[in-house]
Amino acid sequence: GGGKTWAIAADAVSFALRHKGVNIAILRRTEGELWDTFLRPLLFIWLRPPLAEWNGEHLTFTFHNGSVIQMAHAQHELDIHKRDGPPWHRFYFDELTQFTEYQYTYAVTKLLRSDKIHIVPQVKSASNPWGPGVGWVKKRFLPHIRPANEVWADADGNTRVFIPARITDNKKLLEADPQAVNRLKSIVDPRMRRAYLDGSWDAAVGMFFEEFD
Repeated sequence: GGGKTWAIAADAVSFALRHKGVNIAILRRTEGELWDTFLRPLLFIWLRPPLAEWNGEHLTFTFHNGSVIQMAHAQHELDIHKRDGPPWHRFYFDELTQFTEYQYTYAVTKLLRSDKIHIVPQVKSASNPWGPGVGWVKKRFLPHIRPANEVWADADGNTRVFIPARITDNKKLLEADPQAVNRLKSIVDPRMRRAYLDGSWDAAVGMFFEEFD
């Protein structure tokens, strides 16, 4: 509701246009989710020749400057290894709590790197605070401890930041769909209601067994 998917897509396209020859991956847990959230509603509208060429076999957009956006999915634990190979300058995880901690940390530690002096490799993620991975995501980004929008470094000097977004921040959505907030208020489960309506990262803790496929 906060516009996170749109923000990921816009940031990825902007990065691809501003830098030559960079490799970018946008990930959802399943391929169907890629089509429903990114490809049909956003990227197929934004990215048309000559701006970028779509390859349906490899699920890639190749830009005129050589940059590539790879639309990727990791339905199974080891699917993240399909990204082995080239240096990845940006990883974007949408609905991070649907991924396993292994998939995320493998991307951060093994796949993310830069072969360009002027580019710092980054991972950017978005998620609702609900799902089987909510525990490890909360532990990693400390939204309940660290002030919102504060950049902080872990023991190894890697920086992190948590940027909250709620449905009430998405004015365009509320203009188009005035009942969106009321539908969330009608969620029966109070913990799920707090998670989706208020962005509470405490509501779902203990609700899920962190077991994935």
